[in-house]
Amino acid sequence: RKEALGEVDAFVRDCIQKDHRFARVVHGKGKQSAGEAVLKPAVVNWCQGVGSTFVRAWAPETDVSGQFGSLVMELKRR
Repeated sequence: RKEALGEVDAFVRDCIQKDHRFARVVHGKGKQSAGEAVLKPAVVNWCQGVGSTFVRAWAPETDVSGQFGSLVMELKRR
């Protein structure tokens, strides 16, 4: 989880440096995790916490069943 969030942080920073307005992070639906999803809630928490410095808004990309395996983030401008 820690390594994955480090990658998300680096990716989002790079997107901002390249002046992208949006970023998509694919974290998976958590079906491979034993018990509960691990990365999905960690990425959501990152967006609401530490990542709020970089992320203006975020939304899940849901499939027809209402589940999601990725987030689209609207990034703050430099």
